[in-house]
Amino acid sequence: MTRDEIIDLFIGNAAKAAAEPVRVNTYDELNSVLGPILAESESIFCPGISDKEKAVQLPTDKRAQDYASASVCVEEVSAAIAETGSLV
Repeated sequence: MTRDEIIDLFIGNAAKAAAEPVRVNTYDELNSVLGPILAESESIFCPGISDKEKAVQLPTDKRAQDYASASVCVEEVSAAIAETGSLV
């Protein structure tokens, strides 16, 4: 199974669980998808370690210092099992 086939399978399964998966290919697309979600969030944590995390445009007034104090966390993962409604 190719990487693209695995991603398509994950997206299909997440959609069956009533999630709204979106695949992006650029940092601009990533920020476009995250923008409305982050705008509605009270506090956001992003470790800012990887290049992808550093590319996420976070509203400075909503940045949380850690996972525990955040209503939303944005983090790069290499693999994941999503719960319904999770962004992975």
